[in-house]
Amino acid sequence: FDQLPLMPQVDEADAEIAWFIYRLVHDPAVNRYRLVRSAVHYTRFQEALNAVTTAEPGEVGVFLKSLSERIRRGNVMGSPSAPEIAPSLTPLPDLDDDTGDDVQFAGDE
Repeated sequence: FDQLPLMPQVDEADAEIAWFIYRLVHDPAVNRYRLVRSAVHYTRFQEALNAVTTAEPGEVGVFLKSLSERIRRGNVMGSPSAPEIAPSLTPLPDLDDDTGDDVQFAGDE
């Protein structure tokens, strides 16, 4: 939810969408991960749709610099240069198998 654009939140009674936010919690005693609900955000459908489908424009100077560099190198087709800020990714832990047996929902104990 933190990676989505800002969306106006409403009371549960006025909501059309409920965003359930979960996190993986490792239980070292049994070496398993559990999904634990950490938050619920309520929004209206149209406002959420508008927020996720409307692009936010970037800085014109950054775009022109990137475009000028691509033209200078002769690279006017294809993918743009890598972003200045690298994405933050955390690899998932390796599980013993891929059956999903190692993942439990909170309350499934």
